[in-house]
Amino acid sequence: MKVIIENRLATGGLGTVKGRVRGHLYDSMNNKWTIVDVRDLKDGRGNDLAVYVEKIEEVTRILEENKRVVVCCKHGRSRSMAIAIGVLVKRFGFSCGKALETVNAAGARIHPEHLKALKVILY
Repeated sequence: MKVIIENRLATGGLGTVKGRVRGHLYDSMNNKWTIVDVRDLKDGRGNDLAVYVEKIEEVTRILEENKRVVVCCKHGRSRSMAIAIGVLVKRFGFSCGKALETVNAAGARIHPEHLKALKVILY
């Protein structure tokens, strides 16, 4: 798990677990994190912009309930980090540049198509 905002927002990988994952996971301090599975987004072209918006809004709703959120894709480096950028901008008021810098510091390797989609959504 890669923490983006301490005790609030993180990304992680679900590997090849089949099916949509819901529920929670616990960190090394036994803190409960709500999982938001974003594996329905694909690395590459063809993602529906509405799915990005839906995932960003889902994470935002959970954060507004004062819960911790871990956004998960296969490895926690591209799709989940893209959603984290959207949340940092929409929920926490980061500039797009600061949000990208923050996730890059956490080890992001975001596919360029996700960045193109975020430009459309966030601007």
